[in-house]
Amino acid sequence: MMRWRQAIWEGTWWQRTRQRWKLALFLALVVPLIIPAFGRHVGPEKIGALLALAVLLAWYFWAPRCYRCGTRVMWFLFRNGGWHNAWRLQQCPACGDAARETDGASQ
Repeated sequence: MMRWRQAIWEGTWWQRTRQRWKLALFLALVVPLIIPAFGRHVGPEKIGALLALAVLLAWYFWAPRCYRCGTRVMWFLFRNGGWHNAWRLQQCPACGDAARETDGASQ
């Protein structure tokens, strides 16, 4: 299991900027909310699930940011059509910053 998790995130912009937890949290929370939100039963559970899903989606588009240019990465990808490949990002889609760590020699 650990190798699979490392293979998905290894070398991505998410890992280098230490924001992969935001994408993982979104995925972990959205799956349990989809079933009650779109089920046949109408009631307070469905309204609560739809509200929670709306808040989670808003957070998903707002939270991940580029540390260099400040762009809200998921919102930028959604508006420009690249959101389906978001988990494989290698650099900021707005400024191109790869978030590479420097060794201190070039400072």
